[in-house]
Amino acid sequence: MTALVRSELLKLRTLRSTGFVLLGLLGIVGITLIASISEAEASNTPAELRDPLLLIGYVTALFLVAMAANASAGEFRHRTISQRFLCNPARGRVLVAKMVTYAVAGAIVAVAMVGLAIAVSDPVLVSKDLSLGLGGIELARMAGGVVIGAVVFAILGVVVGMVSRNPTTAVVAIFGLLLAELLIGSLIGGPTNYFPFALLQSVLGLTDHTPWGLAALILAAVTVASVVAAWRLFLWRDVT
Repeated sequence: MTALVRSELLKLRTLRSTGFVLLGLLGIVGITLIASISEAEASNTPAELRDPLLLIGYVTALFLVAMAANASAGEFRHRTISQRFLCNPARGRVLVAKMVTYAVAGAIVAVAMVGLAIAVSDPVLVSKDLSLGLGGIELARMAGGVVIGAVVFAILGVVVGMVSRNPTTAVVAIFGLLLAELLIGSLIGGPTNYFPFALLQSVLGLTDHTPWGLAALILAAVTVASVVAAWRLFLWRDVT
């Protein structure tokens, strides 16, 4: 398993798409911080000032799920998955290694992005006599939401990539689901609070439609069910 994780990390480090994702995230972090800091006023509450940081966590999760799906599906498109399965015929172990790799890397990236945003915005807001209100409980709550969201969506990205076996199909499916969720939510409201992207918002604290603990539990259940379904129904298909 260690060798499999190391090979996944090597692939992740050498893919050009990884660098593009990180550059894109840094760009979004910069734009979000500039906009939020410039609009910060004395009337803003600490919770309102934290919203841009939570939005960065949300966008990071979107980038991670797309990156994991693209990289996992890319192995099928470029036929390198055949070599991987020949080296390690235990396909379940390969799937676990991918999930572990992207979950850990995703958590690190998400915490780094939000941490960078806090480090940059907090001194500027203090100079304006404003505060993010990040005491021990609030900071732990934010960090927990960011890590859970990143880990869950990175794993889901791996599953989508392994099932679709085509990078374009995987990415279109992810953002198609997001668009469908938004459209359905505008029509029927309540039930969509339990859809994946709405649950992510609740876990991060962007919305309070679902208690964050319940939202995290449901997301975890959805992830486990998706992994089991992928392993039993799709992982054993012929790759040629």
